[in-house]
Amino acid sequence: MKRDLILFTLALCIISQLPAYAYLDPGTGSLIVQIILATCAGAAYWIKIQWHNIKEFFKRTCVKK
Repeated sequence: MKRDLILFTLALCIISQLPAYAYLDPGTGSLIVQIILATCAGAAYWIKIQWHNIKEFFKRTCVKK
């Protein structure tokens, strides 16, 4: 019963969508690029800090006995 109500409400929301007349300004694209670059820089820094642990992990898992 509850599941049917949730599915009906979801279907109604999807079907009755109206145009938003929204607009993304150039600053939004710049913000998205900054987020992507900051994520890559953070990941690279984390890998640099954890490099010894990463090497040890692969040595333990890839060593043939």
